[in-house]
Amino acid sequence: MLIQELSINGGLFGSGQWKAGESFSRDATITIYYNECPVLTTDNCSDFADILSDKDADYMSFAEEYDGRYVEFEAYVLSHITYDGGTSHIIDVVSGDYDGIDDLGISEEESVDGSVVRIGDRSWDNDIDESVEEGQNVVVSGKIDASWSGYNKQLYIECLSLKKR
Repeated sequence: MLIQELSINGGLFGSGQWKAGESFSRDATITIYYNECPVLTTDNCSDFADILSDKDADYMSFAEEYDGRYVEFEAYVLSHITYDGGTSHIIDVVSGDYDGIDDLGISEEESVDGSVVRIGDRSWDNDIDESVEEGQNVVVSGKIDASWSGYNKQLYIECLSLKKR
């Protein structure tokens, strides 16, 4: 019951969620991610609530401490940029609900209350609603990634699910 994710890598592009009935070679790498603690939310983790509400918080210390932990939170889309012919996305979100008043977009990051969180779409087996637009309220579920937080210079969540709410 504690297994959060099971991935089997059978080759260069063979990484992904395992599905019952699939066959793999004997030398395939099997990775099991488990989580003995509950998924972090703003209700059960005050550190997570603090990092989401303070745009000047030390996101790297948080990311390093909670690297690999799963999170879920309500947010709104601050910006959504597509590239590579519309196949790749950069989605930034802010915790909470959009007030309908403030300007949105990548240039408006300084004017929002709280931390801007980068949502990653590097996993091939994610469930990201790529039709989300600026200002839409969403639910984000994913895994904290400290190395990509350092690369992006903001808290980075490798997204498993991004749904409109």
